[in-house]
Amino acid sequence: MIASKFEAREDRPQLQFRHFGWHRVAGWWPPVCAWLLYILHASLYRNWLVDDAGISFAYARNLAAGFGLVSQSGVPPVEGFSNPAWTFGLALAELFGCFDPVWTPKLISIALILCAFLSLHGLIRYMLSENAPVFSFAVLACCSANPSFVIWTTSGLENPLYATLICSLLFLCVLASEEETPSSLAIMAGALSALITLTRPDGVVYSVLFPAALLFGPACSLRIRSQQFSAYLFPLSMLVGAYLWFRTTYFGEWLPNTYYAKPGSNAYRIVEEGAFGILRTLADLLANSAFPVGSDVALLVLAGFPLLMLGRSRLVEAKSLAIIFFFIAAGLAAYEVLPRDWMGEYRFATPLFPLLYLFVFMVLAALFRVWFAGGDFIHKALPASVVLVFLSGASGNFVFRIDRFLAAPTVPIEDVAKNYADRFNAYAEFLGLEEASLGAPDIGGALMYSRLRIVDLAGLCDRRIGRLIHRDKTALRRYLLEEARPTFIHVHGPWAIAFDLYADPGFSEQYMIIDEEAGPSVSGVRQIRAGSYVRKDALSQAALYRVSRLSQLKIEAARTLYPRHPRNVTGI
Repeated sequence: MIASKFEAREDRPQLQFRHFGWHRVAGWWPPVCAWLLYILHASLYRNWLVDDAGISFAYARNLAAGFGLVSQSGVPPVEGFSNPAWTFGLALAELFGCFDPVWTPKLISIALILCAFLSLHGLIRYMLSENAPVFSFAVLACCSANPSFVIWTTSGLENPLYATLICSLLFLCVLASEEETPSSLAIMAGALSALITLTRPDGVVYSVLFPAALLFGPACSLRIRSQQFSAYLFPLSMLVGAYLWFRTTYFGEWLPNTYYAKPGSNAYRIVEEGAFGILRTLADLLANSAFPVGSDVALLVLAGFPLLMLGRSRLVEAKSLAIIFFFIAAGLAAYEVLPRDWMGEYRFATPLFPLLYLFVFMVLAALFRVWFAGGDFIHKALPASVVLVFLSGASGNFVFRIDRFLAAPTVPIEDVAKNYADRFNAYAEFLGLEEASLGAPDIGGALMYSRLRIVDLAGLCDRRIGRLIHRDKTALRRYLLEEARPTFIHVHGPWAIAFDLYADPGFSEQYMIIDEEAGPSVSGVRQIRAGSYVRKDALSQAALYRVSRLSQLKIEAARTLYPRHPRNVTGI
C-alpha cells in the first residue's frame, strides 16, 4: 500500500491565493534559480538568431508600418509564415517603437520562459505535497540546461511562446481533471488552445486535451458538462475561425503558403510504423534529454506509469500523470507528422522537453513513495541525491552539444544579412542598378536589410515557387527565368540541385556568372555546388564590363555602402 496524502482530496494543496501567495517567496526559489540558469545558458549564444526568424520580423515590421501583412512593401500578400500569433506579437512591439531585431525577441523569450517555469512550478506544487521544490528544480533546471530547449527558445522563432502556452494549458487541464471546473477556467483554456493553434499549425492537436481532461473530472450533470464544453469551444472557435476567415479573405488560401513550400507531411510513417515508430522517437528524445541511462529511464517511464495506474488508480497523482501523458502523446504525434527538420537539435520538439522532464520526475516521485514508504530522511535525501546525480550525469552531454552548436550555429541571420543583403546591395550600387531584385533561398536577413526586391527561391514567400519546387522542376525554372526574372540569382547546396539551372538552355543566355563553384556534370548537364549570377539585359555596356570585377567586392565594403538601420522598412 502507498502511504500518500493524495488519497484524501482535502489534504491536497488547493489553488487559493493563500497557497500560491507571494508572501511565501521561499517556496518559489526553484523557478527563479532555474530561470537564472536559463539566462546564463542563453547568453552563450549571444546575438545568434536563426535566419527564418527574419521572415516573421519582416512581416511584423511591414504590418506595423502600414504596408500590410506582406514580406516587402508593394508585393502581393502571401502567407510566408506559419506563426501568426508570434508575428502579431512582434508587430505590436514594432508599433510601439520598441522593436530591436536582436534584443526584442530575446527579451520576449526570456519573459515567456519565466511564465512557463512558473506554470510548471505551480503544477508540481499542486501535484506533490512532499519534495515539491526538489522535483520542481529538477524539471526546470533540466529545461534550462538542455541545449535543444534553450537554443530554439532564443532563436527568434515562435518556440518560447509555443512552449509557454502548452505548459499553461497543461496546468489548466490538470485542474479541470481534479476540481470543479468553472466557466472562467474553460474560457481561459479555450483561448490558450486557440493561441497554440495560431502559434503553430500542428498545435491544433492540443485542442482536444481540455475536453478529455473534463471527462476525467468530478462527475456532474449533463447541463453543467455542456456548459463547460461550450465555454471552452467558444473562444477556441471564435479566435481560430476569425483567423481562418482573415486568411481566406486576405491571402486567398485556406492554408499558409509554407504548407505548399515545405516537403509533405510524414503521416504515412505513423500508419506504416505504428506505435513502434512513436516509441523509437520517444527513446531518441529521452536520450537527447541527456538521461544518463536512456534505455533504463525509457523503460521506467513506459513501465512505471502503467504500474502506478493499475496498482492505485485512485491516486490523484495518477490522474494528473495521465493528463501529462496525453500531452506527450499529442506532441509526439504532431512531431511524427511534421517533415524531418534539417536545422537539428529537435526544433519542432521544444514543448516536449519540459513535458518529458515533468513526466519522468513525477513518475519518480510516485515510485519513491512506493519503494520507500517510510523515513523522513529517505523522503528528503534520496530525491535530492537522484536529482544531483542526474544533473551531473547530463552535463557532459549538454556541454558537448553546446560546443558543437557554437562551432557551427544554424544559419545565423547576421550571416545571411552579410552574404545576401550587404553583398548584393553593393553589387547593385557598383553596377549602377537603381531598381533590382535578388532570388535567393535564405531570405530572413535579406528581407530585413536588403534594398532589392527579394524573390524567395525556397518558396515560403512566393506562391508559384512554393507550389512548384517539390513537384515540377521544369515549370519551376520556366517561372524563374521567364516570369520572376530576378536581376541577381544566388543558389547553393540543395537549392542548386533543386533548381538545376543549367538544365534550361536559356539560363546561360540570360545570365552572366559573378562567381561559381562547379560540380561534376551529369548526363552532359553542368552541375554547380554554389553560384551567383546577374541578368544580362539588366546591365548597361559599362555595367557588363564591371561584372568581371564584382568578385573583388567585400562584405566590409558593402557595409560601408549600406549601413544598416533596423527601423528602415524593406521595399523599393
